[in-house]
Formats: sequence, structure tokens, C-alpha cells
Amino acid sequence: MYRVDKKDYSEITLREALANAFVHRDYAMDDSILVSIYPTKITIVSPGGLKRPYSLEELESGVSSLRNKNLAAVMYRLKIIEAYGTGIPRIFGAYTNLPVKPTISTGGSSFTITLPAERDEDTTPLMRFLKDRTEFTRAELEENLNLNKSEAIAKINMLLEDGSIIKIGNGRSVRYRLKISL
Repeated sequence: MYRVDKKDYSEITLREALANAFVHRDYAMDDSILVSIYPTKITIVSPGGLKRPYSLEELESGVSSLRNKNLAAVMYRLKIIEAYGTGIPRIFGAYTNLPVKPTISTGGSSFTITLPAERDEDTTPLMRFLKDRTEFTRAELEENLNLNKSEAIAKINMLLEDGSIIKIGNGRSVRYRLKISL
């Protein structure tokens, strides 16, 4: 009878990922930090990549090399960051008991962290529908979720934009294939 709100991302996870993006970005580059919000994930792209190449294991264990020491000191004094080198371990720690995990990718000019929604994959009817499938049609989605055509198209477009599915074929024979595991 009463509404219960459940957050898909903890405040700690988002704060740490955003603070990391600001403290470790390369301010010599004109590019902006890019935050993209999708139905099943958030990606944060920070210009500059890693100051030194580290392995994912080293990042998860708290290895850190500050690019902007003065900015980090100010953010520490403002209590935006708690200690140097603890952001990535905190982010991964938030996902310890979840079926999904964050991913990190680095290039010479960017650092990207993807935060999947912190929820059980079976919590929504759409996720339950997609769980055991590799492909589906719009009609199958409509039938299984009791949707009308426009509602099914909206969900398909959301999944296409999110990068979760790809479109195969055209016209009446179009199918959708899962691109990532949800």
C-alpha cells in the first residue's frame, strides 16, 4: 500500500566515482568529465587516463598516484574524499554481495568506470524476461510483459541505447540479441 524507494546506487559508490573523476582527471585537456546514466548502469569517463599504468588488481587494492595533489588535499579537507587510494576499493566493496561488478577501462586519454545498478538482476519484470534469453522479438516482449506495441518499442529503444542489446535483421524478421549479460 505504501511506496518503498530503493536506490540503484549507493551514495558512497557515486560519491567515490565522481570524486575520483575530478581528482584524477587531466586538467591540461579541454575535454569534460562525461557522466552517462542508463537504466541499468552509469558510466563516468574522465579525461587523462591513468598517470601510470596499473592493473585492475592494483587499483582495487588501493594503489593511487595523484595527478592533482592540491585538489586532492582540498577535497580531503572538505571531507569529500576520506583518504587517498580508498575510492576504488570502496566502490568494488559496495558490490561484494551482488551478482554484478563495476568495470574499469583505461586508454591513453581516458579513464572509464561503469557502475551497474546495485540491485538483484531479477527485481524487474524486464530483467526476469531477459535472464534466460539470448534473443527475442518485440512480439515476445509484448506477450511476456503484457505490454502494448508502443510500450515494448520504448523498452527496446532503452535497451538499444543502453548497449544491452543489438538489432538483427529488418522488417518483420527483426530480432534483438543480448550484447551484455544483465
